[in-house]
Amino acid sequence: MKLLKEMRHAPLFFLLFVLLMPESGTAQMSAAQNTAARPFRLVVIGSSTAVGAGAKPVSNAWVNRYERYLKSVYPANQVINLAKRGHTSFHLLPNGYAPPDGRPKPDTLRNISRALVLQPDAILVTLPSNDVASGNKIEEVLANFDMLAKTARECGVDLWFSTTQPRNFSPEKIKMQCMLRDSILQRFPDRSVNFWSGLTTSQGKLREQFNAGDGIHVNNDGHRVLYESMRASKLSEHILAPQREFFRTDKVWAQAIPLNLHGIHPPPPKPRSIPPRTGTLLLRVDKPLDGAYVEIFNAAGKLVRKGTYNLPAVLKTDFGPRGVYRIRIKGTSAVYTQKWIKPE
Repeated sequence: MKLLKEMRHAPLFFLLFVLLMPESGTAQMSAAQNTAARPFRLVVIGSSTAVGAGAKPVSNAWVNRYERYLKSVYPANQVINLAKRGHTSFHLLPNGYAPPDGRPKPDTLRNISRALVLQPDAILVTLPSNDVASGNKIEEVLANFDMLAKTARECGVDLWFSTTQPRNFSPEKIKMQCMLRDSILQRFPDRSVNFWSGLTTSQGKLREQFNAGDGIHVNNDGHRVLYESMRASKLSEHILAPQREFFRTDKVWAQAIPLNLHGIHPPPPKPRSIPPRTGTLLLRVDKPLDGAYVEIFNAAGKLVRKGTYNLPAVLKTDFGPRGVYRIRIKGTSAVYTQKWIKPE
């Protein structure tokens, strides 16, 4: 789909992704209940490793690899990455939280509150080492994690945590890293992903073969290990088991997605139809953007929706019937237009 860009002043570099998603905020139905598998939306909040630090090119970062994997199972699956370099657990706390003296305020563009606005099926918190590096106490970090879990639970969204990762710290800080790792695994046994195993030396430091050169971040091989940990996690099964079950007997998808996730002998029965659903529109840019002015026009050129949004944002698609629409996003120095076809 061609993206048209009208430049105003200096260029503003961002991409527009427009995707149809169901309005329901619940996770996939069980294999016994579903008549059609539905897309899954995962939001990642965290720090530099999730951003892709150490990966060259950034497409090798574990988050990007994992999104490609999820899309290969079901192309409409989404991973929205809100991670930012330097973030700690304090940055991810909900809007309105007043931190103690010397601790940062929540980042309202990339915290749990922003993640929940995007109507995810699950959120992954991944903070490899910045809390310990910043001098935050173990008790503070765990209290922050509990607050994040409570906030997500009150909204009916599954929250997952990755463990800490090895870093070339002093022995004292390595001990703190291990304590946090163990606490995450014990506190969230069914909602955690182990990012420690496979990367560490016997002293708790980062193995040289995975070191990106700073003793902090992992290289491409390290990102591969993290990606494989995600694939092997209970989170992946939570996301993909219903979809695999559906596609196992769906001839259309089985032929369109050659991933060897299942054998098809003999050919599957006639595929079930996917019922139409009222949807939502996800407007996403390459990084969070405040104050984007959005206009949506129908095929006749009539303005059917307008407003100022903090991107990424989710809009209801109740502004008109099926057909072709044009979406225009105005940033501070550029205007982007995108054609979108509403199927129902």
